[in-house]
Amino acid sequence: MNVPFMKNGTAAPERRSGMAEILQNIAYAAWLVLAALVFVGLRRWNRRFSDLYDELKEQIEEEQDG
Repeated sequence: MNVPFMKNGTAAPERRSGMAEILQNIAYAAWLVLAALVFVGLRRWNRRFSDLYDELKEQIEEEQDG
């Protein structure tokens, strides 16, 4: 098999077919969507736990005062 080499001596990257490139782009998009969903989910969790923490803190302060 004859492998084409670039000027710096490394093997030239293989050209992908159109279908492989489309599938690669779909995979990239899927990862971006997944990352966005995880980011939104973590922000929502942060907000919920912050609210729970504030509520718990208020209850503890009420018990200490009363």
